[in-house]
Amino acid sequence: MLPIDVIVCDFFHWPKMGDFRFDEEFFPDVKGMVDELKEMGIELMVSVWPQIALDSENFDEMKQNGLLVKSEMGINVSMQFGGDSVFYDATNPDARKYVWDKCKKNYYDKGIKIFWLDEAEPEYGVYDFDNYRYHMGTNLQIGNIYPQLFSKTFYDGMKTNGQKNIVNLVRSAWVGSQRFGALVWSGDIHSSYEDFGKQVCAGLHMGICGIPWWTTDIGGFGGGDPDDENFRELLVRWFQYGTFCSVMRLHGDRKPCTKLYGKDGRSALFTGGDNEVWSYGEKAYDILVKYMNIREKMRPYTREYNSYIY
Repeated sequence: MLPIDVIVCDFFHWPKMGDFRFDEEFFPDVKGMVDELKEMGIELMVSVWPQIALDSENFDEMKQNGLLVKSEMGINVSMQFGGDSVFYDATNPDARKYVWDKCKKNYYDKGIKIFWLDEAEPEYGVYDFDNYRYHMGTNLQIGNIYPQLFSKTFYDGMKTNGQKNIVNLVRSAWVGSQRFGALVWSGDIHSSYEDFGKQVCAGLHMGICGIPWWTTDIGGFGGGDPDDENFRELLVRWFQYGTFCSVMRLHGDRKPCTKLYGKDGRSALFTGGDNEVWSYGEKAYDILVKYMNIREKMRPYTREYNSYIY
């Protein structure tokens, strides 16, 4: 049996961006899925993005109540990946409460106690910083605080519900993010030795900033092919490095991708190729499992270390 603490349900598991819920067609029994994983000692982590699609079921209500980031000029569209969308205004306490209440109902109350807060920068389609207006000011003035307040959205909600030792994965951070249980990863980096080498510097800088929890996409996020021997070796080296990071985490968008469609013919977001430790051949598998077991033997140390942080 392989030691696994968390398994991730990544982005676009929702019907529309900003619905903050599972698509019932592809996930008909969320609580049953969560309970089955818990029986195996595995927590389900769910990806949440801060974007609200213009055709989301929540868009009109959020717009009417002033819970969205506004554009000073031009069309009020912040990003177009997966459709036209705008970001919720994380600097607005009412917006933070609205988003948490939706996520509590559709995720937390179904047993999901750990979240992946992606797109936390946030990643605007056009970086005209003065054009975007928040509750607290312009993006030019206070934009860097957005990822901290994205983390705070979930930290405050989980704390209010009595949860202890709150940790959520987040793609960006700012000074003070550690107060809100931010486990930061280095983003959607490429699957290359060059990007691998840069992780050492990135991790050190994160620690110097006072943020103790940090991790990477082991193997890099984009460009990896499980059938490529060169990539298999890179993955093994990265896996060995990841064993001794504060959090060990295998993730990436592997080749080949597969297109997905609903029963009505609608196009869902494509899914990447296999990325389990057994996806890279027997030789790599034996090495990867060896390091998983080394990490497991380190569990008393890592748990004691984490207790100091709290």
